[in-house]
Amino acid sequence: HAELEKDELMKFGGVTFYMPPERINTTSLHKYATPPDMYSDVYQIGVLMYLAVYNTLPFYGFIWEELAKNIKEQAVDLPAVSFSGYRVPQELAAIIEKCLCKNPAGRYEDASAILKEFNVKKKIKMLK
Repeated sequence: HAELEKDELMKFGGVTFYMPPERINTTSLHKYATPPDMYSDVYQIGVLMYLAVYNTLPFYGFIWEELAKNIKEQAVDLPAVSFSGYRVPQELAAIIEKCLCKNPAGRYEDASAILKEFNVKKKIKMLK
């Protein structure tokens, strides 16, 4: 993925595969509708977690319009097994899913909220 990402760097906003749905503008020549914020960062952390667990990106598109439509409309597929054959804990899948929520209000407010949730879920699992 490194070669593709190197070629995709944008002046004002990162790599297209990591763009959160609310930042994508499909109705004009300007690809990005809003400036990044903490919710954008949380979405991008979700993409990175997805990539680490499944060794693939959550959304693809051969051309920009297809990728943008998939990011904005396609449901996230969270397989029960990682790319290396290990079972993905439901708690981790739930965190990734929340990070990749289409609506920013449904995501964690920032990275520290992700860590807090992870620690809470880890403690609950240890108590079981």
